[in-house]
Amino acid sequence: MQRFNLRSTHRLAVAGLGGLGHMAVKYGKAWGCHVTVLSRGDAKKEDALSKLGADAYVLSEDSHVHV
Repeated sequence: MQRFNLRSTHRLAVAGLGGLGHMAVKYGKAWGCHVTVLSRGDAKKEDALSKLGADAYVLSEDSHVHV
């Protein structure tokens, strides 16, 4: 994130909510970014939005999504 000069005005997409993904959400929110989680299923949607504070959750298999 530092390498790409992430700023609070940026949007961050996190692919997957595994070990690194959940940390990326936390760091992105700490940086003040709008964070969207991209995932293949609904299983972790509640955790992403309520516990980790992600701003949006997108099912990667849904071809009709507009973020």
